[in-house]
Amino acid sequence: MVLGPVVLVVVALVVAVVYALGRSRPGAPSEGGATGVGAAASTSSGARADPEAPPGPGLREELSRWVAAGLLSQEQSSAIEAHERARQEPVPVPVPRPVPSAPATPARPRRIPVVAESLGYLGGMLTIIGVGLVVARYWPDMATAGRLALSGAGAVALLAGGALVREQSDPALARLRWFLWLAATAATGLFAGVLSAGALGLGVESVVVVCAGAVAVESGLLWWWRPRPLQQLTCLGGVAVFVGALVALLAPDAAVGLAVWAIGATYVALGLRRRTPLPLLTEGVGTLAVVAGAGLTTGSSQTFGLIFVVATAIGLLSLATVPGLAPERADQVITGVVGGLALLQSVPPTLAYFAYEAGVATGTVTWLAGGALVFVGARRLVRLPLVAQALGGVALIGGAALTGVQWPGFAPLFGIATAVGLIGLGMLPGQVLLSVFGSLGLLINVPWAISRYFPGEGRAPLLLAVCGGLILAVAVWMTRMGSRFRRDLGGPHRGAPRPPAGMMPRPSH
Repeated sequence: MVLGPVVLVVVALVVAVVYALGRSRPGAPSEGGATGVGAAASTSSGARADPEAPPGPGLREELSRWVAAGLLSQEQSSAIEAHERARQEPVPVPVPRPVPSAPATPARPRRIPVVAESLGYLGGMLTIIGVGLVVARYWPDMATAGRLALSGAGAVALLAGGALVREQSDPALARLRWFLWLAATAATGLFAGVLSAGALGLGVESVVVVCAGAVAVESGLLWWWRPRPLQQLTCLGGVAVFVGALVALLAPDAAVGLAVWAIGATYVALGLRRRTPLPLLTEGVGTLAVVAGAGLTTGSSQTFGLIFVVATAIGLLSLATVPGLAPERADQVITGVVGGLALLQSVPPTLAYFAYEAGVATGTVTWLAGGALVFVGARRLVRLPLVAQALGGVALIGGAALTGVQWPGFAPLFGIATAVGLIGLGMLPGQVLLSVFGSLGLLINVPWAISRYFPGEGRAPLLLAVCGGLILAVAVWMTRMGSRFRRDLGGPHRGAPRPPAGMMPRPSH
């Protein structure tokens, strides 16, 4: 009994498939068409045959009688006969010409097993390491001519080996060509370094320019706008290093970081606009270049450099969080991860540097930045509004505390006012997260204010009593606001009936 419906469904599917195959077979009769011998004759001849017979002598006799009686003229009789004959002639039906289908591009079959490819790369790496250790042992004792001959011969041999590999035959062979050419590029960079430093006696900056230029040119020629990730990576990196080293020769140190930053920003723009092969690779190199370029500016001016690094990190995070800036999820991940790491590395030293002599200004700027983040999160101007609100709450509490480096009496009062304001904003619909940071600010600043304005041994009981009361108040408040936490932070609302499956309300746009 249980298998009965299943068998019926299977039989129905088989019948439908057989009928569809019969319909798609060449020469099968179309829907609504003639059947039998007549249909076959009609299909083969390409003309439609009329079952009625052509006009015979009966029509002519009738027309002759009507002409004799004066009802019709001879011209009218001939016209009627010609009309009836034309109506009974077969009407040709145009036969549709078969449209040639575009040949499907066959996927390149994989002939080399994964295990064999992995073992090949492992053996190649061991060979390179062994040869490198041997060369490193005798390298200091070799003359410049011998070093040039060794590195140049290695570069030529690796280039020729990669050129002989047929990358169209198998994806593994394509990767082998990329690997051989990457090793050839490294050998070319070594040759350029030996030539510029040993033979020509150039300085360190000039050697970097020559080596980076050789790597960029060779990688660019091997890449030539094709999907070759290793060559594209070395070309983009070589160009950034070449530009930075060249600017270091011709301009002050402050311009080096700006030049590298400009190259990285160009890469990011090209990747976001999909103007290069493998645009995500271009974008990733660009994000690293802008962070490195901003970091290089701290060598000449720490004040400007630290601010520039923080601004660059915030810009990358904006690309990841503001809707419409990054086209795909992968772009958001790249810019968000690099920007987030850069922000974590740059914010603490920046705050420590500026708070040492300008605590009030640093705290005020941090406080204003926190307020901006809270506003952006409250208005849902970013993809992760809760994250923006959380960062804004931390910046507001931390900014108020930083003012205590210069104004120790003002900072706890400023912190208490900020905490009370956050609790008040948390009462608004959808902003309950701000109340959490407001409560945290009270737990930090109220004991600070008591210890500041009530010195002496008698402050300990007061501190304990006030802190305990605050903790109890926060606990009671959170128990009463539990439904708002679940609703505002995305969780199910306790006590509210869950709609049945398929009846979930659609969000309004």
